[in-house]
Amino acid sequence: MSDLPIVLRPAWRTHWVLLLFVIAMVGVAAFATVTDGYMVSQVPLVFWAVAAIAVIVMIYHRFQWRFEVDETRLKTHQGIVSRNQQSVRLKDLRSIELRQSLFQRLFNVGDIAFYTSGSAEAEIYFHGISAPTRVRDRIKDIMDAST
Repeated sequence: MSDLPIVLRPAWRTHWVLLLFVIAMVGVAAFATVTDGYMVSQVPLVFWAVAAIAVIVMIYHRFQWRFEVDETRLKTHQGIVSRNQQSVRLKDLRSIELRQSLFQRLFNVGDIAFYTSGSAEAEIYFHGISAPTRVRDRIKDIMDAST
């Protein structure tokens, strides 16, 4: 299969609440910047700082997770400085579960849980994946081709 490995990260759309918060902070900071007065002049810096921290949190969350699928394994990599890696052989997978809340369905993102034959709990999760139905179906096709 020429399009393997598949490498995924959480979608930016999973952070829509935080993104709205950043937009609100920038709006308040811009409004406070154009108003006059000594007391108000300190306020924009606080709102700009809060917005910047929120953007850093979004970027960190997106790049701390990486999900991979190749011909034989599913892999998750978590962390930027420290690392936590998990992998499962495709032939050991028992089932795949797609989870989407109402807002996740609206934004076409979701979580995929992978269950192995040796455990009742999900072994690996792909969090906040864009087009999760397509990804799930693609992984099922890879599983069928490998058996």
